[in-house]
Amino acid sequence: MKILGLMTPFEVPAKPLQWSYPLSICYLGKILEEEGYVFLAYDFLFDQWKDAKEKIKKIIQKEKPEIIMASLMTTNRFSSFELAKLVKKINPKIRVIFGGVHSSMMFSQILLNFPVDFVVIGEGERTIVELIKAIEKKVPLNKFKDIKGIAFKEGNKIIKTECRKWIQDLDSLPFPKHEYFIESMKRQKAAYLIASRGCPINCLFCLTSKYWGYMRRTRSVDNFIEEIKYVKKKFPFVTMLYFNDDEFIMRKDWILDFCNKFIKEKINIGWECNGRVTSIDEEVIKAIKKAGCAQLNIGIESGSPKIIELIGKKITNEQAIEAYRLCEKYGVNAKIYLMVGLPGEDKNTIKETIQLIKKIKYGNLSVPAIFQLYPGTPIYEDVKRKGLINDDFWLTDKPAPLYSFEHSKWKLVYWTLKIAFFHKLYRGELWSFLFNYLKNLNYDKIKKIFKTYLK
Repeated sequence: MKILGLMTPFEVPAKPLQWSYPLSICYLGKILEEEGYVFLAYDFLFDQWKDAKEKIKKIIQKEKPEIIMASLMTTNRFSSFELAKLVKKINPKIRVIFGGVHSSMMFSQILLNFPVDFVVIGEGERTIVELIKAIEKKVPLNKFKDIKGIAFKEGNKIIKTECRKWIQDLDSLPFPKHEYFIESMKRQKAAYLIASRGCPINCLFCLTSKYWGYMRRTRSVDNFIEEIKYVKKKFPFVTMLYFNDDEFIMRKDWILDFCNKFIKEKINIGWECNGRVTSIDEEVIKAIKKAGCAQLNIGIESGSPKIIELIGKKITNEQAIEAYRLCEKYGVNAKIYLMVGLPGEDKNTIKETIQLIKKIKYGNLSVPAIFQLYPGTPIYEDVKRKGLINDDFWLTDKPAPLYSFEHSKWKLVYWTLKIAFFHKLYRGELWSFLFNYLKNLNYDKIKKIFKTYLK
């Protein structure tokens, strides 16, 4: 049985800063190959749909797959809907399976409106094997109710089966097959890995806790180091590792052990990860610096205690200031992630954010993001209850909406630029920033952003 795994294009075509590749497909493909299936992987995330469509047609005609799987984010959902229609037009007998975050949140809507046979809800490695074996054996549709973690349509009724338990032993999973996307790896001389799943914080704007679970599950240090060594040996051109964990340094004992073994094994590759200010102390920063951490990305979102409490971030400004002080002390490159337009934002909360970055100074900040709504998040559910948006929005090809229910989009844009201005001013980089910004101004990109988000 031949299976295709696809990532379809973003709704808003984007030129990536980093040519990342979908680890989900790397994991699922490896597992299915171990079960004896032929698996072909394709990533069209940074293509335009009109181009990807023609490529996919040719692939289907040439390979004649029995099953096509697509991983959906909210940002590539509409091209995935078009994929399902295209597949069934070419050959109605091909089974279409959707997975990923958006599919898990909106499975009923997808099954009712598009020719999708099955949706895998949540973590997919165990589920996909059972599902494909059942398809292969041509079991009656009602027997699919015994497979945990899926949804499908039976007549006009949506059937959602019992939830599947999270995989507790992540070491039991095979290493993802990175070579599916070797061209992307060569393009940036980098590999992407993940050491943990789940998050206990449950920020109200984020889906991580809901999708991966509230309990953080972590691979053993030895298992993770073995994958890194495998990547280094298999792909000698790789000079940078990106750890995709939402919070790589959450467990102090784990990160210290990792750093010690990374050094002991003489891996000598730079790496980048994400962290929370609550996980940062002097010992951790010293360890990751010594182990070759090239950049630590820290989300502080806002300098307003009111906003931080409202979104459930569970950090303080004092912790943020201390975290960046330690990064500066030990020379760890640190990035600041901020969002403008969270619920409760106003001119006073913006002032508080500016005051915070004035005290931090050290971290690198580009232009803050404007908060966007995503289905399934607590903030989205609250906005929906108020009648300000409904689920029909996700049937369109529009990008996730900016949270402009309290302030105009133009005011949100002004606030982002204001924060960026003061950050560069406090760092003494204002004129060089403006010169480089104006020098590299992309008017086509500005027009696209205007048309997509502001018009």
